[in-house]
Amino acid sequence: MTNTQTQPDGRLVEVDGAYQIEFERVYPHPIEEVWDAITNPARIAKWWLPFDADIELDLRPGGKYELRAKGPEAMEISWTVVRVEPPTLFEHTHSDIGGNIRWMLHDEGGATRLELVQTPADRNAVIEMGFIVGLHMSLDRLGRDLDGVADNPWDWDVEAVHKERYAENGLARQPT
Repeated sequence: MTNTQTQPDGRLVEVDGAYQIEFERVYPHPIEEVWDAITNPARIAKWWLPFDADIELDLRPGGKYELRAKGPEAMEISWTVVRVEPPTLFEHTHSDIGGNIRWMLHDEGGATRLELVQTPADRNAVIEMGFIVGLHMSLDRLGRDLDGVADNPWDWDVEAVHKERYAENGLARQPT
């Protein structure tokens, strides 16, 4: 049986004529632990992508954030670090749909509230390519990583459930 209980859904909102994806999650872990999970390449590799990858991150403005998929269909993704204010703010570009991803962490008395904002260049590409669903899955996996779950694979059945729900709200392409 697949567990599909997760944290709150993301939103696609219009701000000053542009669109942004917004997620908010609260993790019962100290801010330093969450900061490490979102900025340490070895940790990022455990939860961020639906495939195995080597990740390099030069954690300073202008630094490279590179993801190289392992396997027969290897691909490379290259982003650039925009802002770093440990342990509360990490922002980088996102080459697939343009714009940036901003990770904002807030200390909530031993827990950490994460606000993730992605500012894509193309609203329709976000929906067509399923970026909101992917972010939802990644943030769920981040929570499990923080909880110490060693076996934390990308669950394609859970992704299908999320995709259907987001599609019902116009935030993902209808499954076929």
